[in-house]
Parts: sequence; structure tokens; C-alpha cells
Amino acid sequence: MAITSLLDIDLQSLIKDIERACGIILSRVECGEQLLLKTLAIISRDEDASKITAIEILRLGDFLNELNLYL
Repeated sequence: MAITSLLDIDLQSLIKDIERACGIILSRVECGEQLLLKTLAIISRDEDASKITAIEILRLGDFLNELNLYL
């Protein structure tokens, strides 16, 4: 089993890869909306500024592998 730390991930690149794979712009995704991938990933936003504050990803290794299939 591969272990990936969030410290090893370039978050800007991750966001761009998610947008490309899903064909979406994350700034337009609703808060709490699940991304259109098999692996569960949910967007959270700051209520006041509506900026993305978190991307919750279950099974990060599977998520990254799935993104690589689309890119």
C-alpha cells in the first residue's frame, strides 16, 4: 500500500488536475458537492469569502491514481 502525505503534494497542481479531469472550475462548485470521480472527494468553502478552504479526499492514493487516468 502506498502512503502519500499531503506535504508531498503541490496543491495548486492538484486543483488544476482535478479541474481538468472533471471538466469543472472548482471556484464554481457548490460547497459540500462531491466531485465527479469514483473516489470520494468533497469541497468545503469559507462561508464569508466563499474561497475553497478544504478538499476532503478519502483514499488519497486511489484518488491520485484515478486523476492520472484522466490526465
